[in-house]
Amino acid sequence: MLPPGPFRGSEALEQGRLSRHQLRTHYRPVFPDVYLAKTLVPSLRQRTIAAYLWSQREGVVTGVAAAAFHGSKWIDHAVDVEMLYRNPRSPRGIVVRRESVPEAEFRVTRGMALTTPARTGFDLARRGDVGTAIARLDALGRAT
Repeated sequence: MLPPGPFRGSEALEQGRLSRHQLRTHYRPVFPDVYLAKTLVPSLRQRTIAAYLWSQREGVVTGVAAAAFHGSKWIDHAVDVEMLYRNPRSPRGIVVRRESVPEAEFRVTRGMALTTPARTGFDLARRGDVGTAIARLDALGRAT
């Protein structure tokens, strides 16, 4: 059996780590081809990892989800995961932004591409209402 955390179903089947029956009965899809144990309620962190896996490990996590990975507190864990990725048809729960980001503005952390704290702050500041943006920037500043 696989760990309860997010994983790509097609990879698990291809590697022989699970049967189709096990995948259907013990796991549920979080996003297309990305699964989580049925017993878990996905946290923002797990949904962020799942979104990165959905992007076939090519997207860059940004916005509130990146801020959470950088240690920001007081985050609504029901927010959609924002990603910089070239796919106009994202599933519900993922907001795709078709923007390019220079390599200096993201880094790979724990095997996942995240915007740097400075780029994350830039993205937080330019979206949503001013009060929310200020609170999110303050939390990110405290964390980093």
